[in-house]
Amino acid sequence: MKSLINYHCIKGAEAAYGAVERMLELARVVAVDDLVCRRALDLERPDYEDGIIAAAAEADAVDLIVTRDEDAFAEAAARRLTPVQLMVERGWEVATI
Repeated sequence: MKSLINYHCIKGAEAAYGAVERMLELARVVAVDDLVCRRALDLERPDYEDGIIAAAAEADAVDLIVTRDEDAFAEAAARRLTPVQLMVERGWEVATI
């Protein structure tokens, strides 16, 4: 599954909301404020969106960034894993559609 939008289209709204609930149990949501947005200007160029993730992770001292972009966050202090790597590490079943 490539994204939550794909999941929503294939499985339906209730399943997608359930997936969000499970993600919120697994992960913590970090704040994106003015300082994070300004710090992001110096990080992860040329992708400002990745810079925001890196800056928010830095500001909140997160332990792990989960991303499908294997080239992103090379300079981040946090570990980075793909979603599949996280699932394997946790011993969860990895299914492909």
